[in-house]
Amino acid sequence: MDANAARTQNMRIHVANAGGPAEWARKFGGTRWQQPQVSQWISETAPKGIGRKLARDLESAMGIEPGSLDRQAGTSSHAVGLDVSTLRSAIRLLQLVAEIRRTPKIPDIDANALAVAYETVQLEDASLDDSNVVDFMRAFAERLERREKENGVERGPAAGAGTATG
Repeated sequence: MDANAARTQNMRIHVANAGGPAEWARKFGGTRWQQPQVSQWISETAPKGIGRKLARDLESAMGIEPGSLDRQAGTSSHAVGLDVSTLRSAIRLLQLVAEIRRTPKIPDIDANALAVAYETVQLEDASLDDSNVVDFMRAFAERLERREKENGVERGPAAGAGTATG
């Protein structure tokens, strides 16, 4: 399921949980979104697309985790990304193969940060280029900080993203 289909499906769930389009608009729409627009997003026959920026605004209005509308209902925040344990093993495998082949050394890579970077690129629903690199970096930093808090990892003020914790 792509992000657009997931957003539509998830909005249908949130709107139903709120009591319908009018109730959702009353609770979360403020002056921005009214019942007719909400109904268009969740239409069964021709839903109006929910873009990435609108999805982030809707999540903020509903007080839910950024990126959660992009995930298929019933999946955790980690389901979108990569399994960090498997990723850590894959990095180690690459390092060992490089050593055996006597090719240039594969650098140490923070597997958790790599998994979060992958998730960020996937959830931003756009290709990284010079025009949006700051948006990607901001989203990555927010996700990495949230993931580290969830996992009890604390970085000091001098620690950078290049610090290998993986």
